[in-house]
Amino acid sequence: MNPIDHTYFSNECVHVLSSSHNDIAFLDSPLATILFRNRNIIKQAIERMEEDPHFYHSMECVLYLKDFLILHPEMKERLAKVLENGQFGCGATFTQCYETSLTSEAMIRQYYLGKRWIKRMFPQVDLKTVWNVDVPSRALQSAQVMQKSGVEYLFISRMDAAFFHWYSPDGSKVSGYSTGHYHHNSLNQILNLSYEVYEQHDASDSAPKVQGNIEEGRKTLAAYLDKVATFYHQRAIPPLLAFLSIRDYDFPLNLTPYLSKLREGTALPTFRYSSTEQFMQQALSTLDQEKHFNHYRGERPNLWVYHQSTHAKAFWYSRNGMYQLEEAERLGALAFTLGCKYPQSEIDSAWEELLYLDHGWGGFNGHITDETYLQTSIRGYNRAQKIHEETMNKISSLIAVPEKGSYLTVFNPTFKQKTDVVSCRIDWRALGSVYFTLADREGEEIPYQIIEEPEPYQIRILFTTTVPALGYSRLSLIPSIKEQFHTNSVVVEQRDNSISIENQFYNLIIEKGGITSMVDKENGEQLVPKGSPLSLFEIFVLNSHGNGSGEFSEIQQAQRVFGIEHDKYWLGSGHSESASKQNIHWRIA
Repeated sequence: MNPIDHTYFSNECVHVLSSSHNDIAFLDSPLATILFRNRNIIKQAIERMEEDPHFYHSMECVLYLKDFLILHPEMKERLAKVLENGQFGCGATFTQCYETSLTSEAMIRQYYLGKRWIKRMFPQVDLKTVWNVDVPSRALQSAQVMQKSGVEYLFISRMDAAFFHWYSPDGSKVSGYSTGHYHHNSLNQILNLSYEVYEQHDASDSAPKVQGNIEEGRKTLAAYLDKVATFYHQRAIPPLLAFLSIRDYDFPLNLTPYLSKLREGTALPTFRYSSTEQFMQQALSTLDQEKHFNHYRGERPNLWVYHQSTHAKAFWYSRNGMYQLEEAERLGALAFTLGCKYPQSEIDSAWEELLYLDHGWGGFNGHITDETYLQTSIRGYNRAQKIHEETMNKISSLIAVPEKGSYLTVFNPTFKQKTDVVSCRIDWRALGSVYFTLADREGEEIPYQIIEEPEPYQIRILFTTTVPALGYSRLSLIPSIKEQFHTNSVVVEQRDNSISIENQFYNLIIEKGGITSMVDKENGEQLVPKGSPLSLFEIFVLNSHGNGSGEFSEIQQAQRVFGIEHDKYWLGSGHSESASKQNIHWRIA
């Protein structure tokens, strides 16, 4: 029996998928990267396709094409032609994001701002593929959202090289291909091709000259195919294979003449440039989808999770802005039925700002990039807040209230009746009294707690109420001449090494580390897990040094943990040296 080697692919045509891995920035600041990408990648790709109708190239997300057209509107018709004939591919999402950092609605909006935007700009183009070869993360519902958005294929890396089906919990799936690590499968790297990617391009805008040792290239390519052929033979996979032609911020190289010369007088396969759709359509029609495809279910946790903690402020504004905007949209739809204008353009702008964060933090001039991400998230958050407030004010103005008295309107923008905690500001000058009673429509008193004084003449109160689905509840503010007290006595007892706190609902003990005991007095249940090494609300610090987005199989583990065992902190103290019971800040609502 002959050994399995690269001749396994000799009579086949191997697909070449040309792309260029990009971030919003990382190469340089966002603006510098846009200018580089426009000039050296997108514009040149269009020119290569016009020269050779058999050359294909893909960009990874729609934002790159949108930025290109802002600065080069004169290229729209030329771009439309190569998009429509399938030569120019594009990923269907707005950015290459951390999916697990998004809300469920925000994940859907990736396709509104991506796939749908392309459809509106180029009606004949329907994007079918998601490209995300860099980020080692998938959310639980990714496949479901992709399928419902009309996306059929997923191209990723950072996983085993394989064809696969990825399933969401509802059974929906997306079919895809992983190249292992995208740079390991790159023809450019396997053949050790030499060309200057990062140098400024000359004024002629001609393609960069590719240099490579033909004999050495034949050897390295044959060695790579030997390994792939052995794997294919073990699993009885027919000889269907794709190479990426890719490096970070790569020029769109047409390697056809070089590959033809490389194959002369050898048993190497032929090569042809393809789109992701062409390659996957052949895979689905010729391979056994049970035997030859891997089957993945569930999510893949983000291996670069430290990005979100390192840049927590930007992610906080982005994610909380998403929640505000989702509520504002529902309220806006309600206001529209009442005759108000729907703020579509403002909502679209807010979503673009809130979804701007991609995975490329840091890099060259990373201080500019990171600040751009932060400020864009803040701007989106503020815009969402403004839309939310203005929409509620419009609806409030349409609600009839008695001429006399002061009232508080609480809205529920969800689709179910909701009982929840409400936090709001009260300007007591309008009441003429600092003290007041809060009552519902039936006159039943609602207990509340004053929790802060955010501004002069204002107090923030906290209370609980029930509001119908997509509805509102009107509460009365009745001025009082004396402070309102509610029966909720608190007993605090300080001991040498602990503090005991008891009210009518709970009995808890705070020790060094946090809350070590919390008993629900109504049913006697102990809420602190028995034998837990950590207390409730325990403060601890992880010291971990990642390797700069280089984890591909496991999350970077902490090298040292501060704040556990003998180093435990007092709750709220910050560090153990000055820790004492006097540092504790607690409040019972």
